Amino acid sequence: MTHPLYGCRLRAYALRHVGGVPHLKVELPDGLPGLVAVGAADVPGSEQAAAGTGLVLDGAGLRRLYAVVMRRQERDTPGGRR
Repeated sequence: MTHPLYGCRLRAYALRHVGGVPHLKVELPDGLPGLVAVGAADVPGSEQAAAGTGLVLDGAGLRRLYAVVMRRQERDTPGGRR
């Protein structure tokens, strides 16, 4: 038997540690929030995140990440772009 969410794509919007284990905060299909252990998700790079090694960015990668975060923040702000 497979999990009902097997094969579904969920929007992950935060990372939270529960009992020392990294979990993704996700939006479930019904719109409610949920937690999924990083090790149980099919996420590129999740093996490193689960191992606690994190992500190393160079200057260009950091600038691109900053731009993405700023766009998301603007979009999620009331009255912001959608």
